[in-house]
Amino acid sequence: MMYKSCIFDLDGTLTDTLDSLTFSVNLTMKEMGLPEITRDQCRMFVGNGSRVLLEKALRAASEEALERLEEAMEIYGRVFNEKCMYHVAPYEGIVQLLGTLKEQGIRCAVLSNKPDRQAVHVVETVFGKNLFFILPNIDKLFIIIVKSFIL
Repeated sequence: MMYKSCIFDLDGTLTDTLDSLTFSVNLTMKEMGLPEITRDQCRMFVGNGSRVLLEKALRAASEEALERLEEAMEIYGRVFNEKCMYHVAPYEGIVQLLGTLKEQGIRCAVLSNKPDRQAVHVVETVFGKNLFFILPNIDKLFIIIVKSFIL
């Protein structure tokens, strides 16, 4: 079977962003006067978007801290917008894999729950501007976009 395209997640699949996420959460927690989380805690908290990440980080501080979720979201949004490239790097072998896929004529796309502007910034900084199609993170459009991308 010949594949025409591949769609990749960004954080934790193409790029190692754990240090970036931990750093941004901890700057948020510090600004709020709350205890920082560890890298291992962050690893356990990621995977379902920034809101869930912050809910878990706040809950690790205290149940009362969870009441400040909206404040944390606002601070984190600002911090992460400024620091989203902090220690971000592709996983070993990813650049070569993507080069091979491109040579074989396979179209590659990124779909991320990271805000679009930051996802594009990370992809273009790490991999350049001509390797990927960026798929918006809007769930309702996903099926239409994927269908038109693959056809």
